[in-house]
Amino acid sequence: MALQLLFALFTKHLVCDFLWQPRWMLAGKGDFRSPGGYAHAGLHGLCTATLLGGFGVAHWLWLGIFDAVVHYMVDRWKVRLGRSANLTPDRPQFWWAFGVDQYAHVLTYLAVVWLVGRLN
Repeated sequence: MALQLLFALFTKHLVCDFLWQPRWMLAGKGDFRSPGGYAHAGLHGLCTATLLGGFGVAHWLWLGIFDAVVHYMVDRWKVRLGRSANLTPDRPQFWWAFGVDQYAHVLTYLAVVWLVGRLN
């Protein structure tokens, strides 16, 4: 089940991070006062919880909340770093930060799958 769950979480990430992220969510990241970052992270958490529930995972709600909180903080870090260092797509550092951001999300999904194995 672990491999199928990991595949499902990676697919969910592609959909939530790239296909279902409108401009207002993207613009709201990095600012605790803006709803965009919360909505984006909440979408991740909701989809993770739904997916885990579909797999029959007992702690689907808590793991969905875990994903949402971690996702918000990782995205906030990347946006704030990008703004403070004036990172733009023409600079290699922008892509380094983007890569670290995506790697952190992958590590989150590995942690979720590990927790499912420990908690179920």
